[in-house]
Amino acid sequence: MQATRKAEDIERAGEDRIFSALGDATRRHILDLLRTGPMTTGEICTHFAISRFAIMKHLTVLVDA
Repeated sequence: MQATRKAEDIERAGEDRIFSALGDATRRHILDLLRTGPMTTGEICTHFAISRFAIMKHLTVLVDA
């Protein structure tokens, strides 16, 4: 019983990370761009008025989710 509860908690934590990552409009826009194929960070940056560092942070959140 306790092992089942722990597995459910781990699954929920993963779901929380996914929903948190997708809750940001910039990250959703990045995913939309990547639907057409791979892009470099520099190519992604051309679609936003934010720094390359900010794009890299958003990409890290998406990868970690």
